[in-house]
Amino acid sequence: MVSSRPLWMTLLFILLLSAIAPSHAFRGRASQQLEASAEELEEDVKAEIAFGRQLAALILGRHPLDQRQQINRYLTMVGRYLTEHGGRSELTYRVALVDSEEINAYAAPGGYIFITRGALLQMEDEAELAAVLAHEIAHINHKHIVKELKIRGNTLDAGSMVGQLLGGFSDTARVALQQTLDKAFGLLFGNGLKQQDELEADQSGMLLSTLAGYDPKALERYLQKVSHHKEDQAAILNQTHPSFSVRLEALQQQRQQQRLDQIEGVTMRPRFTLIVSPNLSE
Repeated sequence: MVSSRPLWMTLLFILLLSAIAPSHAFRGRASQQLEASAEELEEDVKAEIAFGRQLAALILGRHPLDQRQQINRYLTMVGRYLTEHGGRSELTYRVALVDSEEINAYAAPGGYIFITRGALLQMEDEAELAAVLAHEIAHINHKHIVKELKIRGNTLDAGSMVGQLLGGFSDTARVALQQTLDKAFGLLFGNGLKQQDELEADQSGMLLSTLAGYDPKALERYLQKVSHHKEDQAAILNQTHPSFSVRLEALQQQRQQQRLDQIEGVTMRPRFTLIVSPNLSE
């Protein structure tokens, strides 16, 4: 919002701020508080990454890695390209294909992203792949699981001690960690995240993939195809996310309101077809 305050009032306000500048003692305390906050933030990130690593291991216990190296290199390339346009600088994002007929993708805290072979089979171009990966990147960027489960590093709150428990060796610590991991696993494969979190990931993901130069309609195209897929492979996606109609309507509204229709993004279909299609058929 542009301020309507006259210029002379703005200048006067700046002068008044200068006149009441904090003392050295106050600045010293503020500096200490900032350093403490930075340390807490660093511990939070460490806890997030450590927790995400263990959750990723559970995901791979359910769906083993698919060893198609060329496809995995391709997924990594697209994922890194997206995070260059909108990733968290403190994280290293990892993308991998998992061997499952289910149509889904998963994001664990700390930058771990998995996409199923079933989901990849439903895609027709790189823009659709980027849209799905951007949705998962958005979950990580918004810290949806981290906030839901209160995963922090240095707090004394009983519900937020996962970061400390990751390094604990007591039976109590291991039980508490396992319970939190089970809750996270349930969010991915059971009841799902909050609907507002999924819609936020859709919206942020659309903006991210569009910013990276891809077709703004790619996620809608993908969801429309999957919505007509009545077999069991799509059941979990429908179970853990808002209905396809709700998601499609929200994406369409966003496109219109933000005038994304005026952007002609690329689909990169030839490259997708060249790399993915022959390797998936092996």
